[in-house]
Amino acid sequence: MKINQIYNVKSFESSFNNEQTRKVLDSAVGGGGLVHNLTKVDPIIFERKFPEVTFDKLGLRVDNSGDHADTIQSLRIDGAGDFTETQTGIQEGKGIISLAGEFNEIKVRQYAATAKWTTAEIRQASMQNYSLVDKYMSTVQRKYMQIVDSIVMIGHRNIPNSGMLNSSEIDFTPASGTISTLTPQQKYETIADLLSSQQSAVNNTLEYMADTCLLPVNVFNDLRRTPLDTASSPSSILRALEENFPNVDFKSSWLCNENNGIPSVTMVFNRSMETCAIRIPVPLNIGGVAEMSHSYFVDGYARVAGFDLLEPSAFKGLTGL
Repeated sequence: MKINQIYNVKSFESSFNNEQTRKVLDSAVGGGGLVHNLTKVDPIIFERKFPEVTFDKLGLRVDNSGDHADTIQSLRIDGAGDFTETQTGIQEGKGIISLAGEFNEIKVRQYAATAKWTTAEIRQASMQNYSLVDKYMSTVQRKYMQIVDSIVMIGHRNIPNSGMLNSSEIDFTPASGTISTLTPQQKYETIADLLSSQQSAVNNTLEYMADTCLLPVNVFNDLRRTPLDTASSPSSILRALEENFPNVDFKSSWLCNENNGIPSVTMVFNRSMETCAIRIPVPLNIGGVAEMSHSYFVDGYARVAGFDLLEPSAFKGLTGL
């Protein structure tokens, strides 16, 4: 995904690299010559990765259409009708083929926050010769990515079953046992059967066949360290799965873990643009720096719809492993 699909980079640059902001910060540091360290936007900051953020490392497609609309509507199109057998020269009885469409509508929610610094913090940044903007950006980026990740994977707090890991449109089945109670062979078969059943359900259609297996952290680590067959080979269960499913990426996420009585989720899916999209109509924008007494404020907001499921058969889940 492109950085500008997640952040409005220009809004960050214009917020800090303008004359008014420079005057505010210059006044705060007492007219010092290090204002550039407070206003410089380092492009590397946008590339920073956070291990706990799941959707970013999955490489899911981000779509920014929708602007400030309250809902985003996507269309699933399929063919209806068929050819029928007829006799030469007879017009009646021919089959009719048409397009059948199903609209999918997801809600957009706005998320906003205000960042605040004091004159003392700005002067400390000046004295220590570091970029206050980098400090600000790192904090804002982490918080923003965390909330987007939660929306994508689990859904909006007030919209049940609106995330990838709990969508009511995805087929979930309970595991036959937890990872700690299964034998190595059963562990292997559990994941292999999940992948095979999903791929068979879509008739091995490349665009829909699972190319990703997302596991709870404890399950991933167990598969990675447990040998499949200690008598014949020290290779782990995970290595055996990777060898037998070479086109599947095996990843883990803490969001898949069991949480407060909610069973863990293991998900296999295809991450192509035909199967799903991450809707962020308005990437993170920030305003200019405002001054009040000895404090300085920067407002930021984004409008996020989240996970848009385009092809349910491309996803299959297992709970309670």
